[in-house]
Amino acid sequence: MNCMNRVEYEVTRECNEALNILETQCKNKSLIQTEDILLAIISAQDTGAGYSLGRHSITRSKVSKMLDSAIVVRDRTVIEVSEGLFSATSEHVKKIKENDLEFINEPPSDISINGIDLCVSEHVKAIFDAADEFRVQLSLDSGMDTYYLLVAIVENEECNAHHLLNKLMATYYSDYRVDLKDNFSIRYSMLNRKYDGHVKRKKQDKEIEDNRLTNKLENPNYSLLRDISTDLTECAKNGQLPNVIGRDDEIDQIVHTICRKNKNNAVLIGPGGVGKSAIVEGLANKIALGDIKPLDSMKILQFSMADLHDKYQDRVLNKFKEEISSEKDIILFIDEIHMLGDHKRMTDIFKPLMARGDFTIIGATTPNEWNRNIANDQALVRRFEKVYVEEPTIEDTIKIVSDTIHSYENYHQVTVPKEVIEAAVILSSDYLTEEYMPDSVFTLIDNACTMCKLDQQLDIDHNLDRWYIDERKKLLKEVDKLAAIKFNEAAVEEKRLELKKLEEQYNIKVNDYDKKEYPIKLSFEYLKQVIQKKVDRNIPDYVIQDQKARKQEEFNRLQTLNTQMQKQIIGQSEAVDIVSKAVIRSKTGFRDQSKPIGVFMFVGTTGVGKTETAKVLAKTMYGREDEYIRFDMSEYQAAHEVSKLIGAPPGYVGYGSSGELTKQVSNKPKSVILFDEIEKAHPKVYDILLQVFDDGRLTDSMGKVVDFTETIIILTSNIGASDIKHRKQVGFGAPELSELDYGTVTMSTQEAINDYFRPEFINRIDEIVTFKPFDVDSIYKITELELNKKFEAIEEMGFKVSYDRKLIDFIVTSFYDPVNGARPIKRGITKSVDDKLSELVIEGLLNEGDKVSFSASKSRIEVTIESKSKGGDEGFIGQSDEVGSR
Repeated sequence: MNCMNRVEYEVTRECNEALNILETQCKNKSLIQTEDILLAIISAQDTGAGYSLGRHSITRSKVSKMLDSAIVVRDRTVIEVSEGLFSATSEHVKKIKENDLEFINEPPSDISINGIDLCVSEHVKAIFDAADEFRVQLSLDSGMDTYYLLVAIVENEECNAHHLLNKLMATYYSDYRVDLKDNFSIRYSMLNRKYDGHVKRKKQDKEIEDNRLTNKLENPNYSLLRDISTDLTECAKNGQLPNVIGRDDEIDQIVHTICRKNKNNAVLIGPGGVGKSAIVEGLANKIALGDIKPLDSMKILQFSMADLHDKYQDRVLNKFKEEISSEKDIILFIDEIHMLGDHKRMTDIFKPLMARGDFTIIGATTPNEWNRNIANDQALVRRFEKVYVEEPTIEDTIKIVSDTIHSYENYHQVTVPKEVIEAAVILSSDYLTEEYMPDSVFTLIDNACTMCKLDQQLDIDHNLDRWYIDERKKLLKEVDKLAAIKFNEAAVEEKRLELKKLEEQYNIKVNDYDKKEYPIKLSFEYLKQVIQKKVDRNIPDYVIQDQKARKQEEFNRLQTLNTQMQKQIIGQSEAVDIVSKAVIRSKTGFRDQSKPIGVFMFVGTTGVGKTETAKVLAKTMYGREDEYIRFDMSEYQAAHEVSKLIGAPPGYVGYGSSGELTKQVSNKPKSVILFDEIEKAHPKVYDILLQVFDDGRLTDSMGKVVDFTETIIILTSNIGASDIKHRKQVGFGAPELSELDYGTVTMSTQEAINDYFRPEFINRIDEIVTFKPFDVDSIYKITELELNKKFEAIEEMGFKVSYDRKLIDFIVTSFYDPVNGARPIKRGITKSVDDKLSELVIEGLLNEGDKVSFSASKSRIEVTIESKSKGGDEGFIGQSDEVGSR
């Protein structure tokens, strides 16, 4: 028969399976009838209909056997039972059992259902329509349940399946009372809650329930530790951990600690990015290779406190306690161990176990977090051996980066030459002072490779990320296509496995440490661009050259150090000579490398250039005045103010914050440090500085050691010079002491220094430099120098400025004070130039682009303005008010 119409019903997975069985069992038939439907739905597994039939002792084999015994008739025999008979129901059931099962040829329709290429009978169509109505009313969001088909068969008393079911119930169900509706109804199904996929759903629910942590704990074979941790030793055996370079001392210290009987716990304390986790990975590598015999049977399990924190329950904590105290082959590595300080219940569990040595912990955290969260719990602190992890040396960092750089090369498909690696380490050390190596170096190279890749426009088809994204998109499209096909979960799951394999391949490629060569090579210029953007300053070209060229460039700068400083420091040639020679001596290696480059004390009268020399030295040595750190020691006159330099001790306000001195030197390890007016500081400050002068290092209140070996330390003082004029000479004809006499100043300051400072403090100063009082010639040069600086700044604002010699004469004549040195000159320039320009701008007489000329008469400053808006014509000619001397 030709099926003119096709109907698609929304069915469940199990009902769809029944239809597939139906198609197979009817392949030699010309019409699908209702008895075929009943056989199919009882043949499928995990169906609501199958469960309900089974409860009435009806199975597939019984249905099949009954079908074989059926006969086809034109009209069915009507079973008659005597009315009023007490046992009429039993008699009716008996006759049903004894009579033959009679089928009729059900009337055909021109409809096929759900893609089966056979027409169905009118009764089959009616049954499916009725079942679909049940679906719409009872479970619209799911498919047609086989039980709905069974109920529809029961309600259709004319169909063969109804009579087949009636015969089966009479034959096999002892409590049958003739009416099928008493046994199969929608209400009966809802009460028993049996439906298609019930067993599968129940199994899934059980898996979910079993996977709940509280249920896992009931399983004596369940290991909480292994569930929430990663076995680093297993990773090491599989070659998944990188080699660790330059950390043998720290690893040996950890091994020594964890092999003890009691208190065998270590904590790695160091700034973020120095490689604390890498040290533990290095230990795992050694254990995996069998290099540490006492630890051959041990395994390192890594987990985060956050993982356990999410599962805080008494049963969980008890299980955790039970496991860590009983499994003697486990070393716990807890990253971010400072989180213990926030959870008293955990620390209360850990402390007694750690004290007895029941298990071993290796923790990792930063100094700040340790001091803030753990240090106050002395009972917990005593359980740990502290292993301080310092930033690796430049040489070790170069080795570390060279050993692991290939994964970055393979990711970006850019070759990073050895000399570029060395330059990246130097740049990170010099400019990324708030970050720590090797992490800062990897970040720098990663950014530089990204910039190079974008500039070079590398073929996107060969880019690793693009390959992964494209392949993943293809697979996701295939997943969506397969998911659109009903009951195609197996194919979808297979495709999802391919997605997972793709991700694994990507991760392998990303972490590929095999050396490969690529045509594009990373250049120094990209490193320079990245650093300049990060620190917002220009980087000299010599910094990014190779080590030999950098050293030669540094020697070239040292050769001109004296000359460059002499140009900017007027009238203090002897002082500049002393400082420059000491710096050159230190920088060429002829010094104790464990001490600062130089420690100088600048003494003399006020305004002679002591502070200015420190600024010029910083700019000449390091390229900018930003590398100059100044402390006004009048702010450190009280004993308690010493804590501002190194941080407050435990128990005091401010504990946990870095000290000003240690923080700034950490950020600028190559700098000039100026302690201005050192004589005003409290004696405890001198004790702090003694350690710096002698050892080149200082430990702050949080235990962090700060390196001062690349710093130049300058102390300034007016001691002995400021009171020369108050001294009285005894005897007839004794000469009057003058602050302007260099010999007098030298003698007076030296006496005052010896009287005021302790010998051990003085002996640790490399040079005590006495600055000369300025003569008139020096003042003229200083005035010219300061005017040039002032006008350079003004020109940067958009004005064109010029001046003549008369201006210099006027300022010197009006403002020079021999006792106060150059400071009155600076005040005079401000009053003569800045104040007048400000007035002209406010009055609208001076605009950006105008040319300003300064001159002077005997008593006035003369200002001439050539306005840009008037094509260069003179727009204003005026004089300042009369300026009196000093």
